[in-house]
Amino acid sequence: MLLRVILLVVCAVCPAWAQSWPTYHGNSALTGVSTNAFPTVPVRLWRTRVGRDLPSPVVGDRDRLFCIADGSTVTALNASGTKLWAVTIKRTGESDETDAESFEAPPLYLDSGALVVAAESGRTYGLSIKDGARRWMYEAGERIQGTPNSAPGRVFVMTQPSGALHALNPLDGSRLWTGDPLDRCDAHIAVSGGNVVFGNCAAAVHRFDAVSGKLGTSVDVGEGGEMAGGVALSGGRAFGGNRGGVMVCVDLESGTVLWRNEDSAGELFTTPAVTDSRVVFCGGDAAVYCLDRQTGKTVWSYDSGGRDSKSPVIAADGVIAVTDGVLYGLSLADGALRWKREVSDEITGPCMIGGMIVVGIDDGHVAAYGIGQSPNDAGPSVGD
Repeated sequence: MLLRVILLVVCAVCPAWAQSWPTYHGNSALTGVSTNAFPTVPVRLWRTRVGRDLPSPVVGDRDRLFCIADGSTVTALNASGTKLWAVTIKRTGESDETDAESFEAPPLYLDSGALVVAAESGRTYGLSIKDGARRWMYEAGERIQGTPNSAPGRVFVMTQPSGALHALNPLDGSRLWTGDPLDRCDAHIAVSGGNVVFGNCAAAVHRFDAVSGKLGTSVDVGEGGEMAGGVALSGGRAFGGNRGGVMVCVDLESGTVLWRNEDSAGELFTTPAVTDSRVVFCGGDAAVYCLDRQTGKTVWSYDSGGRDSKSPVIAADGVIAVTDGVLYGLSLADGALRWKREVSDEITGPCMIGGMIVVGIDDGHVAAYGIGQSPNDAGPSVGD
């Protein structure tokens, strides 16, 4: 109780007090945990148009936010929603100036001051965060769908068709090593404790050594266990869902499946949020599930009544979930609905930065919600 009071007071007094959100689902381990607390319905602080359609999930820190607009334009905003720059990346060597790269993966923000974006063409670019200028380009040779990720001195990208993991030098984009192809991989890469971990269409979770590129363990998660979402890494364990609607916990050292939870209905391709005691995920049935981390037993579930859900976030003592175009604030303890905020028909999963919930909206805007005051709960809108 005391911890909750401290979090609420600090966040109210200093909204900028929070961790950065440099990659998809918050950090290199993809655990999706934020120190921000949202005890009441968040108001819209600002909204900025970045394109025409749903942008990519947002990454960044309390100074800069980054997303990809209209599938091809890398865009930077400041924490107040003012657009700083926008760059459409052209394919290297192409003469047609309208032939822009296409991006499905969210960007990666490095603390070295670089932004990494991986294109469907198989090219990965290192950009300056100041103006989007190209620093380097790496050619992987095959489509890239999942988000890039990083460890000290390394950037990792995964080719989708063959499932080959590539390790790059973040300073110049040169190749450090390439892992053996394992099978098609639609998933996001997770990195923690010197390990690079991902699930793939071979219904398995794979662990590589981040420095040497040596394959450690490959763990079979069972028939129908094709994995296309990100796994979250915590305490030497990997947590992830699969096509059969099963959430699994894998011990990376022993290479064993510790537990399976089959309470969700439908394919489970979102990434779970994980603390030292809880695992929270959105199922294929658009319900939110909270499991006991040690046993995999369901502690509570919340039925949103929606159809399509995104990867949830644990925010202090709460859960921020997205179903269709609605934000939900739930209690982490018991799943009780604290608040509900309708945003649009479709929005991205949440990015948690500087006391704000930041989402991309299907009409081409990026919007920030938080604890504060805005006239008529509208907030400033830029670019309409």
